[in-house]
Amino acid sequence: MQNTKTVMNIMENHKDADVQKQISMLKQLHKVLTYMIRSLILIIGYLIIDSIIITSILAVIAISSVPYMITTLIKLKKWDWIIGCILLVGIPLILGFTVSYESSLRSLFFLISLFMFYFFCWILRSNISGWIKDISPRS
Repeated sequence: MQNTKTVMNIMENHKDADVQKQISMLKQLHKVLTYMIRSLILIIGYLIIDSIIITSILAVIAISSVPYMITTLIKLKKWDWIIGCILLVGIPLILGFTVSYESSLRSLFFLISLFMFYFFCWILRSNISGWIKDISPRS
C-alpha cells in the first residue's frame, strides 16, 4: 500500500512540474507578445511619416519572433493557433508573391500580411492569461 502512495506522489509531482513548465512558457510568450504589440506604435509612425524604414523595422520584429512563437505553440500543442497564424499571415503573403506582379499591389499584400500578424499576436496575447488559469493548480 505504501508503494502505491509513493508512486501516486511521484506521478502528482511530475504532473505539477509539467504544469509549472507550461505556465512558465506561457508567461514568457506573453512577455514577448507584449513587447511586440508595443512596437505597433511604429505603425502610427508609418501612417504619419509614410516611411519604408518603419515598415522594415516592423517586418524584422515580426520575422525574428515567428520561430519562437511557433516553437512555443508547438510545445504547448496549440495546433489550432498555428493553423490560424498560417491562414491569417501566410495567405496574404503567398498571394503577394504569386498573384501580383505589380509592385504596389505586392506591397499592399505585404502590409496586409504584416497587419494580420500583429493582429494575430494581439489575439494570442489576450488568450494566454486564460490558458494559464486553465492549467494552474487549484488552490
